[in-house]
Amino acid sequence: MNTIAHQYPDFMMQVTCEIDNPAPPTPPARYQENVGLIHLADNGIVGMFRHTDTRDDVRDLFDCVGTFPLEGLLSTWGEDGSATAWQDTPLWYYQFLLARHTTIYSMPDGWSTDSIAHLRAFNDWRKNPRFKAVLNELPRPVYNGADWQNNEGPWSWMFVDENKTKALLFALNHLTLSQENAFNAKLRWLDPAKTYLVEDITMLPGGKFNHRFCGSFSGAQLKDSGLPIDLSAGPARCAAFWIQEKHEDVPQVLYADAAVTSYTEKIDGSGLTVILNGIPNAMAQMVIYKPTKMGVENRAVSLDSSGKVTVTFDNITISDVAIWTNDMTAPATIAAIAALPPPGPGYEYRCFTLIGSEVPATMPKGFLRVRVEPTVP
Repeated sequence: MNTIAHQYPDFMMQVTCEIDNPAPPTPPARYQENVGLIHLADNGIVGMFRHTDTRDDVRDLFDCVGTFPLEGLLSTWGEDGSATAWQDTPLWYYQFLLARHTTIYSMPDGWSTDSIAHLRAFNDWRKNPRFKAVLNELPRPVYNGADWQNNEGPWSWMFVDENKTKALLFALNHLTLSQENAFNAKLRWLDPAKTYLVEDITMLPGGKFNHRFCGSFSGAQLKDSGLPIDLSAGPARCAAFWIQEKHEDVPQVLYADAAVTSYTEKIDGSGLTVILNGIPNAMAQMVIYKPTKMGVENRAVSLDSSGKVTVTFDNITISDVAIWTNDMTAPATIAAIAALPPPGPGYEYRCFTLIGSEVPATMPKGFLRVRVEPTVP
C-alpha cells in the first residue's frame, strides 16, 4: 500500500471496516480498533459504510474523533440498503460536511427538479472560495450530547481558520435518540481574547438561506458559556452559523453570501465602502455590522455584467438586531446587578441591553409579575 502511495501520491488508498477489526460497542472504546489498519498506509481514507452497530454516519464519525482525522474518512449514505440514500433537506446536506469524502447510493436521474436545484444551491455555497477556505480546515468537535460517551446527539462541529478570525459552526439532530434540541455550544476553538460577531446562515428547505444576526460575543463567553442553539426553532433540526472577528468600533462586513467571491473594505468617514467581486449579474446579500446601533443592515446588492460593484453604507441604518445575548454572564452586568438592592421576594433581575433581545428564565406556573427599570447603574 505504501509503495503505491509513494509512486502515485494523488492515489487515495481506501480501507473499510469490512476488512479491519471493529472493537465491541463499549464506550468509550467504541471503534478504537476500527481504523487500526489505515495507519499502516501513508496515504489513505477509511470508510465506515454503515456496517457498525450505530448504523449512522454522524455517530460513526464522532466515534472516530481522536482516533483518526475526520478529513480522512469516507461516509456512505444508503450503502447498506436499509436507509434512504437521498433526502432533499438541509438536515441531510450538513451531514455531508462532517467527512471529507461522501458518496450517495442513489441515482440522480431519479431526483426531482427542485431537489437538484436545492443541492446545487448548497454546493454553490460550500464551493465559494471564501467558505471553502474555512471548510478546508480540520473539523473541530463541539458537542455530541449531554453524555459524550453515549454519543446520542445533538451533534455540533466547527471549522476555524488558522488565525481564528472566522469560523463556520454546524449543529443538527437527525435522529430520535435524544429529544434535547436546545444546548449551549461551547466554542473552545476560538480565541478567548477576541470579540466575535455571529450570523445565522442556516439553509432553508426551499433552497434559500437565513440571514439573522445573533449578536456580539467575547471569545471567552463563547468558550465558557457557549452559544445558545435551539434546533427545534427552525423548519428542520439543523443550524449553521458564520462567525467573524469583530474589528474596531466601525462598520464592517459581517457576512456576504455565495454570490460574492471576494471583497475589500474601506472606512469612509463614519461609513463603510465595500468593493465586491463575484458572479456576473447576480444578486448578492450583504450583512453589515453597525457597532453604534448594535445591529446589522441586510442589503441586496446587484453585481454588474463583470461581477463587480462598489457599495457604501452609513453607520446608523439597521434592519436587524441581536436575537441572543449573554448579558447575565457579562462581567459589567454582574457588577452592576450586584450593586443594586435586593429585588424583593418573588423577583429576580434580568438585564436587557439590546432592542429585541431575549433572556431565558425558568418561572413557576402562575402569574408573572414584571417590574421594569429604565436603566441599570
